[in-house]
Amino acid sequence: MSLRQDLRVWVLWVLASTLGGALGGVSFTTEFFGVLFLFGVILGAAQALVLLRYIPLGVAVAGAWMGVSFSGWLAGWIVGIVASQVLTTLVPEALAPEAYTYGRLRAEVTVFAVWVTLAAFQGAALTLMIALTLGRRPLLALGLLWAVAGVLGAVLAARVSPYLSNATWLDPGASGGSLGGIVPGAVGQAAAGALYGAATGVVLAMIVARIPD
Repeated sequence: MSLRQDLRVWVLWVLASTLGGALGGVSFTTEFFGVLFLFGVILGAAQALVLLRYIPLGVAVAGAWMGVSFSGWLAGWIVGIVASQVLTTLVPEALAPEAYTYGRLRAEVTVFAVWVTLAAFQGAALTLMIALTLGRRPLLALGLLWAVAGVLGAVLAARVSPYLSNATWLDPGASGGSLGGIVPGAVGQAAAGALYGAATGVVLAMIVARIPD
């Protein structure tokens, strides 16, 4: 693949992750169900469309990607909630970094844990897909690199997403609008998806470049 084609893969992946994040953010209006269950499926579905375009996996495996994304997101929230509780126990509010409110620190820890767990699940799934479906052992290291890139994406998502999701200047409801809290959630999760997609998309482009036409 040429540099132009690599860039196309990366751009499409970022767009898919951004769109999936935005639609998943809209589902947050259903609170518990949307946050825990819908987001992972929506994000995975958007990303699966790009995988189907560039990797000869087949519809069944693309469906499995949605299942892995759902599982990774749900497991991420479990890990995130536990991490937040551990933070509360080990770091009293008085010891929180000066630049943070304690609530923001807990939110960032939770979001980081969620996206890192998702990255671990997706990285493991991609590694298995490469090994079992494509039979390309040289690409296994790139599947593992996915999880590493996902950590970077998770750091960025954790810094940006809680800020945008709680930004009153994005909330039409603050001035009587009918959209209420939909816009902040959609924008916050779209940004998180974009940042995660930008990091992992580099690895995906490297993988696609090594798959024979």
